[in-house]
Order: sequence, then structure tokens, then C-alpha cells
Amino acid sequence: MASESYDDYYSEKELEALVEKLNAFASPVCPWRLIRARKDHEDFFGERIKEFDDYYRFQGAVFHDTVKLSRLSMARLCFVLFQSTIALRPIADYLLQKKEKERQRVIAKLSASFGNKSKDKGTA
Repeated sequence: MASESYDDYYSEKELEALVEKLNAFASPVCPWRLIRARKDHEDFFGERIKEFDDYYRFQGAVFHDTVKLSRLSMARLCFVLFQSTIALRPIADYLLQKKEKERQRVIAKLSASFGNKSKDKGTA
């Protein structure tokens, strides 16, 4: 039997986009992050993560709340969450759009604030 790979599910870009959707449900302080392994170990589902492999890590509020997923396990999780259900993908898209609108609002407010200060300095 041939070994399974994460790219059997998604390209690297597609997986990144789906992890971004997954992070829409996470705290902005504790998103899933792509990490390079410094040693061999197993992920949450028992898949092997080899030294120097990239894997995903979710760090909870407490140090022992860390969850590690190999790329293969993350691809499987994203498949289950976003391909086999019809509800989560649109909710994630909505949350991402909402976060982007808020980010744009803050940037506009900061730009206006700094823009006004520079104009005030020019007239002094």
C-alpha cells in the first residue's frame, strides 16, 4: 500500500487557505502555526513527524494544551471540517471577511489620525 501524503488531499496553497479558515474560529492570540520539527515525534492522531518536517501547532492558554498535527493530519482535519460539511466553510469565510473589515477600519482610523498630526505639524 502506498503511503498517504497531505498533497493527496490539497496543494500547499489550498492547505494554507484552509488553515486560515480554521484559524477564523481560533483566538487571534493562539492560531494554528506552521512549525519546523527539531526532533522526531508523533502528532495528536499518531502520525509521525520527522525532524525538520513542517507541522502545525496549536498552543492553548496553558502550556500543556499544545496540539501538534502533521501536514497529513491537518489535511485530513480540514477535509472533514470543510469538504464533508456544507456549513463551516461559509461561516469561516464570513468570519474572515468580518476580521478583514475590522482590520481595514482600524488602518483607516490610524491613517486618518497620523495624517491629521502631520498636517498639524506642517501648519505650526
